[in-house]
Amino acid sequence: MEKNNRILIYVDSINRAKFFYKFKKFFEEEGKEVFFITNKLSVKFFIKEAILLKNCNKKFLSPNIFEKSLSVLNKYHTLSEAVKIGSCVYEVTEKIDPNEIWIWNGSTTIEKSLKYYADRNKIKKLCFEISNIENRVFVDREGISGDSLLYKYPEILDKFEINLEKFYKWREKYLKSKNSVPKKLKSQIPFYAIIDNIGYLLGLLKEDRRKKLKLIFSRLKNKVIKLSVNKPDYSKKYILVPLQVSNDSQVKIYSKYRNEDLIKKAIAIAKDDEYIYIKPHPMEDNLEEIETIKSLLNNRVILVNDNIFNLLKNAQKVVVNNSTVGIEALILEKEIIILGNAYYKNFDFKRTVSFIQNYLSNIKYPNFEITKENYLSLRKYYEI
Repeated sequence: MEKNNRILIYVDSINRAKFFYKFKKFFEEEGKEVFFITNKLSVKFFIKEAILLKNCNKKFLSPNIFEKSLSVLNKYHTLSEAVKIGSCVYEVTEKIDPNEIWIWNGSTTIEKSLKYYADRNKIKKLCFEISNIENRVFVDREGISGDSLLYKYPEILDKFEINLEKFYKWREKYLKSKNSVPKKLKSQIPFYAIIDNIGYLLGLLKEDRRKKLKLIFSRLKNKVIKLSVNKPDYSKKYILVPLQVSNDSQVKIYSKYRNEDLIKKAIAIAKDDEYIYIKPHPMEDNLEEIETIKSLLNNRVILVNDNIFNLLKNAQKVVVNNSTVGIEALILEKEIIILGNAYYKNFDFKRTVSFIQNYLSNIKYPNFEITKENYLSLRKYYEI
């Protein structure tokens, strides 16, 4: 196989394995050799040919590559450990010598190492992320959110034609589908987690190096206090503030603002007759974060829970960091204040329509049959 026909795909979970493996036959039809790499033993059982990432004693990469690694920021491991993990990954990548790399998200230490390899060696890369808009996949050759090419150059959307009639029909159908609560995707089940822990004992690269007993105790403690929510009163005028999980990459890496900053911003811009409706994220379990949010509540700043589109449709304004709710607010043509480095930060309505119709992929994650047509559609992201 020729050296310039090698693609490396990093797989970090079973769902990702199911998704990425569907592309294998199309690569092979084009004469490309596919290398799957993973640090998860469960993935190895699903993709037999996957190369396992193992611990090594190399530390030749610079620490500044990993300073904004989500794994470091969330204290899953130290910066020094990140250098070691990243160096091990880089060494494996160098041996494969790919001319193309696919990764999910791009924010963890392993993913940062792969992005660095691609950029240093000037080879193609694609980063993937679920958009939550019909589970369609966001794809970008630079990264997600504030790292994305789309964030840096939103004007690329202006070169495409848009069809407003088609968009309004799509929006009507999309809003109807949002009346029901979608099932949450699970990246793991306990069985896989057990297998992966066995793999770590056998020497596979482990990104979360926190002490297990301490982690379990912390999670139990964080479940002691939960946020109680109210049913929204839609007869009132309100500003909607949808919160994100406090340790998410969108918050930790792609914004200098936190959930409390969003609430304070909404309070600052609210008119005398406007309430602040805060929709907390259901997956938030950080005790300090919960306490901070509670400290900001009063008779005008209220926690609510309802279908997000009901809350969006009736809101006067929406204050977001960089969550998917922001692009949904733009779809609904709502006035929106964006604090974080969201890829849609400089979108107007026409750019929003162009994004839905021309930029966002039609590939859905993870249970979607990949066709030759939508596989080939991914090649456009190298050219945009």
